[in-house]
Amino acid sequence: MQSPLPLLVDAAIAPDRLAAVRLEGATAGYDAGPDILIGATMDLKPGAIALITGPSGAGKSTLLHLVRTALAPREGRVTLLGSDVARLPDASRAGIRRRIGYAAQEPLFLDDETLFDNVALPLNIDPTSRQTGQDVMDLLAFLGLTRDTSRPAGALSAGQRKLAALARALVARPDIVLADDPLAGVGADAETKVVRLLTELSRLGAAVIVAASGPISGLNGDVWRIRDGRLERAPESVLKPLDPAR
Repeated sequence: MQSPLPLLVDAAIAPDRLAAVRLEGATAGYDAGPDILIGATMDLKPGAIALITGPSGAGKSTLLHLVRTALAPREGRVTLLGSDVARLPDASRAGIRRRIGYAAQEPLFLDDETLFDNVALPLNIDPTSRQTGQDVMDLLAFLGLTRDTSRPAGALSAGQRKLAALARALVARPDIVLADDPLAGVGADAETKVVRLLTELSRLGAAVIVAASGPISGLNGDVWRIRDGRLERAPESVLKPLDPAR
């Protein structure tokens, strides 16, 4: 029997229905270096899932940095939840960031603090959050981390850190979910749980963008590729459904 998902139906997300994420000719790079992403255009509605594929160094993480507003485009426009990010004052941009959940490829933690406190951090910095410590515990239990809640984050394995980063990204029920290579090193059982969580967040209305080197079994959505810095929609627009027997 599958474990129940730790996401409540009454926590459904209701972001702007026109577009959660819109890139229009977005070009980006770092410092004085070359363009990594060139003229990227994408439109992602609430509840949609996009899988961004490509080899290492293709620009997948760069695209996620654009969407999470950690990187400004050199050209083009990034619109999130109906707002042109470049036109927003700092306070409004910070409000948009709080509606984005990001799980990094190599996540950072407060290593001396407990796993629980690290995952609960988004709730502590957002006074409007409706989630509680029990939501943190439910997510950690679903991901198989119950025994590690009181351990310092610095003592976690690489796979546990990946799962903890995902839990931290999801616990506040964000409107936009960004996951950078979320299945790497987590193990087969956890892979299925991660896919179920991402799918459930999309069902509740979140726009989900996942970066990975190739297709992810069980994740239904549009597939995009980055080739030579250019984002293009792949022919295989729908991925294989999750096998309910797994």
